[in-house]
Amino acid sequence: MIDSDDDFGNTLKEALSKDIDLIDAVSEYSLSVFIHKYLSTEGEEDNTPPLPTQESDFYTTPLALTVGMGDLKIVSIEPSPKDEDMFLGFPAVATFMSPDRWIALIKHKESRLIVEESVNLVLQGKTLSKVLFIHDSENQKRAVRFKIFRASTEQNMIVELSPAGIEDILEYESGPRKKIKLNALIVDAAFMPEDPSGWCEGLRQRAVQAEATQDPAAMRFFIVGDSDHRNLPGWFASPQISGYFVKPIDMRLLMFLLSEFLDNKTTIYHFENLGWAQPTLNTHVSKSIKLEALSEYGARLRSSAPIAPGTVFYLRKMIFDKAPNGCLAARVYACEQDPNDKTSYQVFALYFGIGDAFLKYARTWIRDNYAALKAQGGGS
Repeated sequence: MIDSDDDFGNTLKEALSKDIDLIDAVSEYSLSVFIHKYLSTEGEEDNTPPLPTQESDFYTTPLALTVGMGDLKIVSIEPSPKDEDMFLGFPAVATFMSPDRWIALIKHKESRLIVEESVNLVLQGKTLSKVLFIHDSENQKRAVRFKIFRASTEQNMIVELSPAGIEDILEYESGPRKKIKLNALIVDAAFMPEDPSGWCEGLRQRAVQAEATQDPAAMRFFIVGDSDHRNLPGWFASPQISGYFVKPIDMRLLMFLLSEFLDNKTTIYHFENLGWAQPTLNTHVSKSIKLEALSEYGARLRSSAPIAPGTVFYLRKMIFDKAPNGCLAARVYACEQDPNDKTSYQVFALYFGIGDAFLKYARTWIRDNYAALKAQGGGS
């Protein structure tokens, strides 16, 4: 699972691990970090835990940087540092008055990837809040809380830096790079391009290179998005995408699809492990037909196809909208081909189950309609 909402990703991981056996679910906050951690062929990164930071490591908290979304260079800083101010042991003036020096302090690969990837999330209206790592003046890895969101100007974003205590880094996982077998990827819509085909193929090739799959064509991709998120036609048209879910997602449906696509029967959410009920549904199929003659007890109709005697159907529109339920049942007692038009049939039907109220309405309508036609010289 790759989702910019840590809580959602972890909840989804726990649910899948609980309800589907024989799978190993992992959750990551960032697509770039996921690729770096599980699909990269680069050497191992320093995985020693970071040291916490405190307010004395900052000359002010929070420290707000306005940076360009195109190059991450500092546009402005609030408040501006004084000559005596320090930041993680560095002179703050030298660190922040150079537009791109601050980003060079983020030597930790995963932290750097998250900052770079945040541009795409901010462009979609999201706010990133994450503890990342910066190296201090003694080249020690320090934990710093980042909050990144859009600035008032469209081309810039705000990066707020504040201390991260020991409680913020307790969940930091250290250790060698994990080996995984990648069968399915559930991805936050915020990370998805407009055309997913090349993107999916690229991930498949990375999985092959990292020995994370032996059958890249069998890898499945699912998209999870917020209800107000952009929905791009390419996502639904692409055969690469096996499903699209809107939060809050139906966990049962997701688990069912995963069990089917991965051929994993060790879950109750599988065809062979589900009970089934026989559904019934009353359905009306409509067809246009011409009304030629009308009486209080029946009608003569013209149809492009024959209708067998004994057939019961419902007449709609015209005066039949005034019948109970907006339609009137009729039973065919005769059907014959029109001798003057071999492509049409005359259908004779009697009303079935007609009520007194509609019978009275029909008589009044016929009388009034006849009078109107008579007045126009069309009655007979």
